[in-house]
Amino acid sequence: MFDPTKDEGVPLNVWLFNQDPPPTGAQLRRLLADRLIETYCPPSGVVVDLDPDGGEVLAAAASAGRSTAAVPPICACPAQRHQRTLEGLRASADLVVVLPRASRLVPPRPHALSPVTLSQLCRRSTALLRPGGFLVLGVVESAPAGAGHPLADAVHAAAPEGLAYFQHLVAVAATDLVDSTPASAIRGCGGPLRGGDRTAAHIDLLVLSRRGQ
Repeated sequence: MFDPTKDEGVPLNVWLFNQDPPPTGAQLRRLLADRLIETYCPPSGVVVDLDPDGGEVLAAAASAGRSTAAVPPICACPAQRHQRTLEGLRASADLVVVLPRASRLVPPRPHALSPVTLSQLCRRSTALLRPGGFLVLGVVESAPAGAGHPLADAVHAAAPEGLAYFQHLVAVAATDLVDSTPASAIRGCGGPLRGGDRTAAHIDLLVLSRRGQ
C-alpha cells in the first residue's frame, strides 16, 4: 500500500472541518479553497482553477486578495481559446487547484482521476506554474482491491512533468448522508458517525511543487 508519510519524508497533515450543520458540497469546496489559498499562495499571488465547477475556488481567491483565473477542461471550450488562455497565464500561477466537484463531496462519492487525465493536468499545471508554485489535486478515494492507488498514480504522472511530491493532506468533514444514497456509492469514503444519518467526507489532497529555477 502506498504510504505518503514514508516517501522521502513527505509530511502528512489532517484538516478537520467540524461545522454544524454540516456544509453542502459547494460550501465544503469553498472551505477547502480558503485554506489552500491561505497555506500555499502568497499575498497578491495568482490562483488558477482547472475545474471551476461552481466558482468556489475563484471566489475564495478574490476574497483573499489574490488574482484569479479559470481554465476549464479542454472539452468545455474551443481548443484555440483554451490554448490562448494557457499561453496568457504561462509561468505566472502560484497555486493551481483541481478539487472534486460539489456533487462528489456531499454526499461523498468516489472521485478518482484516470492516468491520462492526471498526465494532462500535470502537463498543463507545469506550464502555468512559476518555479516553486504548487498544484493541489483532490481525490475522494475508493480504490478496489488490486487497483492502483490514486495518489501513487498522481505522483508517477507528475514526476516526468517536473512536479515534485510536497505534501499529502487529508480533509475530513461530517456531512449529511442522503437516505437514497446507496451504500456502494460511499464505500471507502467514511463510515456513519451518528445514527446512520451522517458520514465522514474524506478528501485526499495531494500537493505537488514545480521544480526549477
